Amino acid sequence: MEILQSTITGNSSPGEGGGLSNEGSLHLINTIIAGNIGTDCYLGNLLDSAGSNLVEDDSCLLNADSNIIADPRLSSLQDHGGPTLTHGLLIGSPAVDRG
Repeated sequence: MEILQSTITGNSSPGEGGGLSNEGSLHLINTIIAGNIGTDCYLGNLLDSAGSNLVEDDSCLLNADSNIIADPRLSSLQDHGGPTLTHGLLIGSPAVDRG
């Protein structure tokens, strides 16, 4: 699976992988995974991270130096323009000007 320039938040699982659960190979690029109930990731196989990802906890075992483990400071779903509601970045977010 490959996830590019996405935000995965507000999901839940009774165990691990509230944000993302994957048994195969996974490639992340410029993605935020945070604010999920249960760990953010459950990975049954190797994660290949191209970098510039932000994850709230260390469950994704990111393997590139340009990844960040921190609270991304996301807003609630709002109309930021465009056809769908989105989560914006709040002031002081470590995701600002990255990815």
